[in-house]
Amino acid sequence: NIDSSGYYSLYYATLTSGATIYIRGYYGAYYSELTASQIYVYSYYGAYYADIYQPEGEGLNLYLYGEKAGYQADIYCLDSDETCKVYCGSASACYYAEVIYSNEDELDLYPDDCGDYAGTVNGDG
Repeated sequence: NIDSSGYYSLYYATLTSGATIYIRGYYGAYYSELTASQIYVYSYYGAYYADIYQPEGEGLNLYLYGEKAGYQADIYCLDSDETCKVYCGSASACYYAEVIYSNEDELDLYPDDCGDYAGTVNGDG
C-alpha cells in the first residue's frame, strides 16, 4: 500500500500500485497520475487536477471523500471488461471531475445523479 499524508506530498507524481493508494494530505496528489485498483482520497483537493487510471485488466474502486477531493480530476475507465466504481462521498467531492469510459455497463457512479450528463463522443469513441 501507498499511504500519503503530507501537504502536496505527491505533487506532479506518477504512481502505479498493485495495492491500494491512500491520499490524506491537502493537495496530496496535486496534478498527479495515479494508477491502482483501489484509491482513497480523504483530503481537501486531494486529487486536484489528477489523472486517475483503471489498471489494465483490473477494476477500479475510487473513493473520494474530502471537500473537492477529485476537483477537475480526469478518471479513465477504459477496460471495458472490468467494473469501474467512482464513489463521491461528499456533496463537493467530484466537482468538475470527468469520467472517461468505454463501457457504461461496467461503470458504477455514486451518487447516481452525478452521471446525468452523458457527455459527448469524440473521434476516439
